[in-house]
Amino acid sequence: MRYLTVRSRIVVAATLGVLALFSQRALADCAQPVDYDVTADGSDVTVCFTDFQDLNRGCDIGSALLRENVDTGDVVEVAANCDTSQPRCYVDTCVEDGKYRYGFALPFDCYASSCGTYYFGEIEVSGSDTSSCTSDALPYTDDPPWGTSREICGYGGDDTGIPGGDTSIMTGGDAGAGGDGGSPAGDGTKADPTLCSFAGLTMNGETLVFVINGIALLLGLVVMRRRRL
Repeated sequence: MRYLTVRSRIVVAATLGVLALFSQRALADCAQPVDYDVTADGSDVTVCFTDFQDLNRGCDIGSALLRENVDTGDVVEVAANCDTSQPRCYVDTCVEDGKYRYGFALPFDCYASSCGTYYFGEIEVSGSDTSSCTSDALPYTDDPPWGTSREICGYGGDDTGIPGGDTSIMTGGDAGAGGDGGSPAGDGTKADPTLCSFAGLTMNGETLVFVINGIALLLGLVVMRRRRL
């Protein structure tokens, strides 16, 4: 920028600062993540969740929730023991010590306006006493619909953790015990995650913000250059 005056350089620096501020503000304005809240109390694990798009989920209406043992890979369907104070939440009883993943057999749809959409929540159970109880979890023969990554998509709908590199998210009805509505082998329909479109290109919200900022900065430099001439 050697052709710019000191005053012009100050203007450019201030413009960059303002653009960076608005970029961060745009990202900070994302909605609460579509995610799971998993807590343990002895051998009981309570699983709640946040979902803006589909209120027809929950323990009280029989949505299939899976529990995966991270160490062994064993997967079961959590029995419909509902939290009395929060009926949509599940209470998985008589869970042995270990690290577990809890998530719906039918994953959440990507919610592009949230700070992230996730396949499962994780919990490590320790100090559990299962000597006087029996787990009522149900057998589940399919693989869970996730890989090792928790994230279905990030803010703006960018895909990051889809198993097998698939760029679509399963939608459709909940899978019941042993059902295949939301499993990779099932027949659930697919829908592309919600992305932003600009100048014929599809991109996530974060990329779009920086593209617009770059164009604005370039136009500003051109205008100042012409005034200089």
